[in-house]
Amino acid sequence: DKSSAYEMAEYSGIIMVLGDYKKGLDKLREAWKINKDEYKIYDVLAQNAVYNKEKIINEIKELQEDKPEDEVYKMWLAKIYSLETATSKEAEKLVLELKKKNVNGIEIKLIEAAVLQNLNKEEEGDKLIGEILEKNSDNYSVLHTAGWLYLKKHMLKEAIDYCRKSIEQNEDYPDNYAFLMPEILKDMEDGTTAAAYY
Repeated sequence: DKSSAYEMAEYSGIIMVLGDYKKGLDKLREAWKINKDEYKIYDVLAQNAVYNKEKIINEIKELQEDKPEDEVYKMWLAKIYSLETATSKEAEKLVLELKKKNVNGIEIKLIEAAVLQNLNKEEEGDKLIGEILEKNSDNYSVLHTAGWLYLKKHMLKEAIDYCRKSIEQNEDYPDNYAFLMPEILKDMEDGTTAAAYY
């Protein structure tokens, strides 16, 4: 469905898995044009970054050379950089640039919350995620992200709680079953139950 940002993002992910990053990022940009806040766009970036971080960063930077001020590439790089503590300073810089341009939406706030957590600004990060949850308590992607943030803090009861709430809001979202819940259960040393989620 070319009018669905979610499906276009999924399609772009498949193309990138097959090795065609240029075409994959082109399709991801189409998803972005439909809905800049579509969570699946950022899932695709995060999942690709796990296996091919340098490759996807280089491809995005190459596209950015033609349009250096385009917010799409800054958002994408901020997301990828926010995934690790070592690159969170770069993510923070991009988030500040985007906020100056009045880029709004849930995703920029979720990226900022992850960055604050990675940079040990826990009080600010907790405050921000609290505000996001208060305004978006029925949004599966916000609940899913909260699950990851609490997992990183080793607050496993809260992490599992938010993962379950995310599943209640969207039973068809696979990352709750395939990634988040198994990681929580692994931290809880409950390998038997984690296998069921896989």
